[in-house]
Amino acid sequence: MELSTGQQRVLFVVLVIILAGIGIYLLGPGRNHGSGASPAASVSPAAATSSPAPLAVPSAAAAPTTIPVPQTTKGVNIYGWLPFTAQDLDEAANVTLAFAVADQTFSSADTAASYGQRLKNLVTPTFLPVLEEQFRPPGATGMSGKGSGEITRIVSFGSSPASITFDVTFTQQTTTGGKTTTNTSPDTVTTVAVAGGWQVNDLELAAAGNS
Repeated sequence: MELSTGQQRVLFVVLVIILAGIGIYLLGPGRNHGSGASPAASVSPAAATSSPAPLAVPSAAAAPTTIPVPQTTKGVNIYGWLPFTAQDLDEAANVTLAFAVADQTFSSADTAASYGQRLKNLVTPTFLPVLEEQFRPPGATGMSGKGSGEITRIVSFGSSPASITFDVTFTQQTTTGGKTTTNTSPDTVTTVAVAGGWQVNDLELAAAGNS
């Protein structure tokens, strides 16, 4: 049946309205259409707060400052640091021990002159008169003494002139009337370098120090 012009216009308007409704339905909010499309996953507030944010981890730790370790020194020649040689030390020690023997050894016939004669080559010319002045003869006839010494340590040393000071234990065995007693005395002996070797230049009680 052939439609009139008026009917055709009405039909056209109806078709337009129908197509517009279909388009609104397909494109409207709140719907997803299409083959294979999956609905978006919703995240609950509890799930969002249950996992803390990951901590930032540095890519590399800062390397500590390296302190160089000094190499161990082997075969040190200590005399390279001292104002005297090994031979000087031997000579100073030997003259100190010889001085201890000569100073503590005596007989009842001793005088200041004989005492000084024993020490003449062991002490300096300036120190010898001091020792002779301090000498006191034995208090009893027939009394005698035999002396020795032991170095216990080096107290100090110096230069210009070279000097070495020792702590020395003087030992004296005194015999009188057939009876022998032993006495010890801690003293400080200073030796100095002289032409041809070493000599004693000072003697003091260890408790008094060394001037």
